Amino acid sequence: MGVKKDVLGYIGCAMAGLGLFLPFLNLLFVKINFFEGDGKIVLFGLIICAIFIFKKKPIITLISSLLCIGITLYDLFNVFSKFEHSNLVQIEVGFYLSMLGLILIIVSSVLMIKEQKIENQQLNQI
Repeated sequence: MGVKKDVLGYIGCAMAGLGLFLPFLNLLFVKINFFEGDGKIVLFGLIICAIFIFKKKPIITLISSLLCIGITLYDLFNVFSKFEHSNLVQIEVGFYLSMLGLILIIVSSVLMIKEQKIENQQLNQI
């Protein structure tokens, strides 16, 4: 018996949320957390993910988590494009924790979608 898929999603939401408040980037000896920028939008997306994990709506959860990853990566590439020829920007633990949490949410959503498809096939066979 494996880990429940919804628990995996909740763990991912908690990890990604925690990562927003931890140092995200190190820019010339200044540590920046993501919550100061678009992290509020990502936090809202994580809350949406948690709600729809609870409501067993994995497609909406998947879309929301993909949007969160898109916002995060867009902002990261924006920062790196401004400092592309220097070594002033370093990625910190908050980024890695947020990405790992969002990946867990995506895995959870995909597993829940697969489980729902199997259940629907079994109901159609009856």
